[in-house]
Amino acid sequence: MIVPARIKSELKEPLGKLMPASSLKEKKGKKKTIIAVGDVTGKNLIGMKIIPDIWIYDGIVMRKPVKWELEFPTHIVGNPRGNITPSLMRAVDDAVRQGKGRILVKGEEDLATLYCIAVAPIGALVIYGQPKKGMVVVEVSKESRKKAISKIFKCK
Repeated sequence: MIVPARIKSELKEPLGKLMPASSLKEKKGKKKTIIAVGDVTGKNLIGMKIIPDIWIYDGIVMRKPVKWELEFPTHIVGNPRGNITPSLMRAVDDAVRQGKGRILVKGEEDLATLYCIAVAPIGALVIYGQPKKGMVVVEVSKESRKKAISKIFKCK
């Protein structure tokens, strides 16, 4: 799926609540599935002792390779910028089914957020970075899932 130019600006708006890291521990609550999308997001969560069940990263931050060690991936997939590829979708599906995973994306992982919201269990927290603003937390609900699926279908 390729994202058409007409909805790229729509996708720049946070899909959930922009939250300071400190309030994230309270939001996690009891045994919610945590899905982190992005290198900095996953690293920040781990630094706060919130270990994501699923972490999707590409080894790049602001167009530069990261300088820290990333976790060993359970999946390695290709996903060009502005796309959601079938291999990325299969990797996310597999990680969600298993309840855990580390997905290294060769390309760009940003749009994985939409797919994660669409397929994660109700109540899961999908967390991603909003450049220069902080972390966005989306609690998967029927409503957030419906919005994500609607945006994905606009990408076809």
